[in-house]
Amino acid sequence: MKCRRRGSDAKVVARVLAIGVECDLALLAVDGDDADEFWRGLQGVTLCRSLPRLQESVSVCGFPLGGDTLSVSCFLFVAFGFLQLNLYPVFFLLLSPLP
Repeated sequence: MKCRRRGSDAKVVARVLAIGVECDLALLAVDGDDADEFWRGLQGVTLCRSLPRLQESVSVCGFPLGGDTLSVSCFLFVAFGFLQLNLYPVFFLLLSPLP
């Protein structure tokens, strides 16, 4: 797979770390010869390994309409649950806009 950094036309080889089909998400890694140039000047993001606490504010990042512009929104975590989609159960968070 190849990806590019926002604002650049140069495509680099990326490794797929995880795929979430139900939520249209892929986690990619850029390493090897292209890594230094690709990551130069960027700050890392810390991913949470546990659920947020109820009523805790969370940030949601993504491309809700596709394209090249990242959208970041803040919400309040109010509940969670499970749905059965296809053969796999899906865990979801219920979020409410911040007041």
